[in-house]
Amino acid sequence: MELSETKMAELKGLLATHDQKAWQVKKDHREGKDIGDADAKLKIKLNQIMQRFGMARGAPDNQKALYNDVNRDFEDQRLEQLWRHAQTQDHFDKHELEELKKELMHHQDQLNEYNALAEDIYGPLNDAKKEKDRREKRNAKDNMTPTGDDPADPAKRRARELDLKLKHRDLNKDYQRLRTKMTPEEERGGFEDRRVISLWNDAVEASFSDEELESIKEELQAFEAKIHGYEEAQKAALREEKMYHNLKSRGENPDVQKHHTLRETAKELGSKISETMGSWRKALTAGRIHKEL
Repeated sequence: MELSETKMAELKGLLATHDQKAWQVKKDHREGKDIGDADAKLKIKLNQIMQRFGMARGAPDNQKALYNDVNRDFEDQRLEQLWRHAQTQDHFDKHELEELKKELMHHQDQLNEYNALAEDIYGPLNDAKKEKDRREKRNAKDNMTPTGDDPADPAKRRARELDLKLKHRDLNKDYQRLRTKMTPEEERGGFEDRRVISLWNDAVEASFSDEELESIKEELQAFEAKIHGYEEAQKAALREEKMYHNLKSRGENPDVQKHHTLRETAKELGSKISETMGSWRKALTAGRIHKEL
């Protein structure tokens, strides 16, 4: 059945709020701030909204049509947008578009696997009957002696959640790589990180000499390396915490300080990245203002 005017208004309001939060997360990411699993939570929230209004996978076609384009190539909205955008760009030839589509399809497959794992941990969202079944099973297992393989074991569950978070980071990294391909290679300056590419483009547009640009490029290369180091530090902390909970679920007594130390190290690196990003923005904005004057 179709949505009533009241339901449609409610849906539009929820989607508007969701878009505003998504915009803020993207803004924070561009500025080098640690967004953690905010992106994953937004996806889950969007799925909850779609489930609530009968527009998720398995919903009636007439309701799905309100949200999905029947001519789309990808289930994921972001991948669909990338693909449509790519087809309008002159810097892709036919062969490159075919290769890009293969990469996007592979990413969609990885995303589907991720979503399946998320459902395996948290269960289908907003499904009352299945939620009741999960609750009954959980209560039954609470009366059993927990084992290393018992999903009701908090340590085991936490390890699975951390594994999911690691997979999400890899997915997001790959999506950013695909997104970067939308920018012509000559405009990337040899950089990979979109935030650094943005800084480089700002520098090119400002009033710097060729010598100054060369120096800026070297500094940005060092900054990009630090960003990569920060991302690896985040993953290392998550992997160590996952190992800690896996060992706990086996009845061992691992050192809790190790992953705490790695997490603090990553947090400090993140703060430095954010500060450096802010300094670059100010310096390059000043350069643009000088050029305009």
